Amino acid sequence: MHAFDGVVSDVIPGAPATASAPDLARLLFAASEGDEQAFGALYDRTSHRVYGMVLRVLRDGAQAAELTQDVYLQVWQRAGQFDPAKARCCRGF
Repeated sequence: MHAFDGVVSDVIPGAPATASAPDLARLLFAASEGDEQAFGALYDRTSHRVYGMVLRVLRDGAQAAELTQDVYLQVWQRAGQFDPAKARCCRGF
């Protein structure tokens, strides 16, 4: 039994990009279990902010887009390491 068992269904993929940190944590937890739809929803809700942060640092749109893609590739690859009992997710989003 996990902290988010049975609660991912209340986070609707495709909803507006403004999601609370608990909603994002639920999506990350679902992605950690291999849920591609949840990962897509997490991306939809956060990628614009990640891209914006990277763009402010790099000041190059193409490089910012590439680095943002790399960030989400790592999120997908490491999502299985997320443990909601040990860490908080998505502060500042």
